[in-house]
Amino acid sequence: MNLNQWVSLLILITKEQGIQISNEQQKFLLSEYPEVPTSEQSRTIGIVSDVVTQLFFEKVSKGETFGDITRIKERFGDTLESNYGISNGPFFNLAKTYWTFKIEVNDLRENDIAPVLAQILIDFEFLMASVFFPTPGPKKIPVNLRREKQRELLEEFAPDLDIDRFLNENPILKVEGSRAGCLGLLLLIMIPTGLFVFILACLI
Repeated sequence: MNLNQWVSLLILITKEQGIQISNEQQKFLLSEYPEVPTSEQSRTIGIVSDVVTQLFFEKVSKGETFGDITRIKERFGDTLESNYGISNGPFFNLAKTYWTFKIEVNDLRENDIAPVLAQILIDFEFLMASVFFPTPGPKKIPVNLRREKQRELLEEFAPDLDIDRFLNENPILKVEGSRAGCLGLLLLIMIPTGLFVFILACLI
């Protein structure tokens, strides 16, 4: 979707909620992000951010995407099924919603200047990535805190989802949880017996 299509979608959603996005607000969403937003501009940003959040998790709950799911393999070189080893369930639904959303956002990044609406979408994508699909780095949220944050967000915005199943089937949490367990074994065994036993414990 281009920015005008995003605006049209947001207008439709807010209208259903009894909220009207004025012509002035629409112009603001398509303008360059201000260095210091006014109180009214901040209010508009807040309204749109809330709508984007609701839209995203509504699609997750319904198992819907933001675009053609085949673009995931075209853009990233692999399907979700191959990458995560699952083909259904709540985690798979969130993954296909997120990655199709990310592709739509990346399409908007091609312009040098990011209008307000584009920046809102980019910021939301970054937030979802940090909680559900993190990349290595010093700002990465620890796995135990990320699990709590995932439950918190799903309970608030996707309560119809089987959250326990989501957390149990989440392949990212599984991998990182096993790494954390291996590290715990290092701290427990390395002191009395040395590094060689730790290596065996991790491989067996």
